[in-house]
Amino acid sequence: VIQFDEVIDEMPGTGASPGLARQVLLSPVAGDVKVSWGRTRIRVKPKEGWKAGRVYRLELLPGILDLRRNKLTTGRLIVFSTGPEIGHATLAGTALQWVEQRALLGALVEAVPLPDSVGFLTIADSSGRFRLDALPAGRYVGYAIADQNANRRRDRREAYDSALVT
Repeated sequence: VIQFDEVIDEMPGTGASPGLARQVLLSPVAGDVKVSWGRTRIRVKPKEGWKAGRVYRLELLPGILDLRRNKLTTGRLIVFSTGPEIGHATLAGTALQWVEQRALLGALVEAVPLPDSVGFLTIADSSGRFRLDALPAGRYVGYAIADQNANRRRDRREAYDSALVT
């Protein structure tokens, strides 16, 4: 539960809170994330449940509004653990559209620790820059994805590239 001082906007079109859900990024999870509105709070829960022995990154993206139309202009990051120590590694860079040689704005960036298949997520900013903090040290496959349908997954028809990083 993320608690706010003011009543926040439900963000129109909310049955299961799709508007508000676009402003919340939880990882690593192996499925959908339920995001619900509760006047001054947002409830976030992975459909797979909270897993023991995992470090989670909960990112609130810019754009959450209160009822007076005040906007959260910078994102917030909450890192918490259900067991292991929180890491101190960082993965940062710029996502590019290689052929056009320009930044991939709003790219979905995923860092998948090897040999796992569920990764940590973030969204690149308006200049293609991204930063994933508080990662456990290790080897990762890093992906930059042109997430055209905004489902926060690497789909078959979406352009992406990857690199091995340590």
